[in-house]
Amino acid sequence: MKKIAIILFLLFSISACDSPKPDQGNVNENKAGSVALRLNDAAMKRYQDHLLGKSDSRDSLEASLKELDEAITIEPSQIIFYTNKADILLALHRGDDAIQVLKNAVLVKPDFPEILSLIGFLFEEKGDKEEALKWYQKAVNVYDKRIDDARLVVHSKVNKAFLLFFIEDEGSAKKAFEKVKEEYPEAGEMVSSEQIFTAFDKETFLKGLYP
Repeated sequence: MKKIAIILFLLFSISACDSPKPDQGNVNENKAGSVALRLNDAAMKRYQDHLLGKSDSRDSLEASLKELDEAITIEPSQIIFYTNKADILLALHRGDDAIQVLKNAVLVKPDFPEILSLIGFLFEEKGDKEEALKWYQKAVNVYDKRIDDARLVVHSKVNKAFLLFFIEDEGSAKKAFEKVKEEYPEAGEMVSSEQIFTAFDKETFLKGLYP
């Protein structure tokens, strides 16, 4: 579980910074944004307690879902609220609901390939490889657009290589990663990413999507 969380963190961390932020020019919107963030923080505190074994109550996670619904209603442009809600749904083993929440996030931010990839992972875990491949290809297309726009280039190339574990096979993924390493030997992403590519196991990863 811990390793899966690290992989997902690396996939999401840089691009999350690219997500729309609340408008700072309006006092009322700032206040609404603060309320939404407080709801999100409270929801995720319960979720962390659940992961740490401090609480095993489904009711606490259901309460977190309600808080995140409120946060999304207040600030529907905040992608992190959707992904946090999906995390909690997965903890409740409600994979189909998590997929729908992530699809809603895609409607808000269609150029977020990490979410497109995650939807693919969840379909593949369900055994729907054909549908998963559609989402992987959508993610690849967005990564290609980022690279063409010279935005988050190394991150995008590493994540494209990672998707080859699912689109093709382990050999293709590792070969693509080695090519990125040759292009950007000094890039900071290489050290942490190499650990993932060295010992990655697809089946373990997919099972670990559900905490």
